[in-house]
Order: sequence, then C-alpha cells, then structure tokens
Amino acid sequence: MEHKEHDRVLAFDTLFTTNQCRMLKTVMPFFDVSMQRHLAIYIKYLELQYALTYFKKNPFPPFSGACDTHNIFQDILPYCSPDEKQKISQFENIFSAMENYRNMMEMMSMMKEMFPQGEGAPDSDILSGLFGGGGDMNEMGNLFDMFQMFQNNNHNDNT
Repeated sequence: MEHKEHDRVLAFDTLFTTNQCRMLKTVMPFFDVSMQRHLAIYIKYLELQYALTYFKKNPFPPFSGACDTHNIFQDILPYCSPDEKQKISQFENIFSAMENYRNMMEMMSMMKEMFPQGEGAPDSDILSGLFGGGGDMNEMGNLFDMFQMFQNNNHNDNT
C-alpha cells in the first residue's frame, strides 16, 4: 500500500476513534482469544457510537476535494479483486474515451469559430474524415449526450 493511501485510511481511522478505543486496541493482544473477540466487537461498537455522535454534531464531513475518477480508481485498486480491477480498467477506458471526445468537440468548435461557413473553411468532408468520418458530427454529439444521460441516471440510482 502506498504511503498516500495509508495516510487516507489512517486519517479516517483517527477521525472516528477515541483514545479509549486506542487504549483497548493496544491492550487487546494481552487477553485470551475468546476475550479478544468480545473486545473487538466492543471497540467497533464504541467507534460506531462515536461516528454517529460526530455526524450529529458535524453534519458536513471534513472530507472534501475534487472528484477525479482516475485518482479514485487508482486509490482503491490495491483493495480490489482481479475481477474488480478489470472492471475498473474498463471504466477508466470509457472515461478516457469521453475525455478524448470532449477535447475533440472543443477543437471542432474552435475550428468552426475560426472558419465560419464561406470564409475559407476547410471542406466539411475533410473535417469529417479527420474526426470520425462518414457523417454528421451531430451524430457523435447525440451519442455523447446519450452517454451523459446514462451516466447521470447511474449516478442518481447509486445515491
């Protein structure tokens, strides 16, 4: 586990535990196995109580930051099974393709601004050949709109 990932996990654990829990965790190895089981459950119960109290007092968690899917995927990768890693790789490829498409559409928009119709604009057949060929660029825009709608629906279903 990378140091950065370890720091995030440690920060979370530090935030949602108390000194009493830390002391119990420290002395736990000195008890017999059956007592350790009970102590472990008791410690988790105390941490849950503390977390619930914390969020009651602080409705806005201290964890904030930009949502960068690539970084999120990279951070959770060490904890994933091989099947989950493959799925994450597929998602990363999809997001990368979307980003490439966004960049391409921005470039097309700039080209339309630079070369308005009838003022020395490159032939539209040349442009369509460069950017996906064989058709109206609106088709790609419609595809992108559908993908965004799917992504938004997926996000709403998960919340």
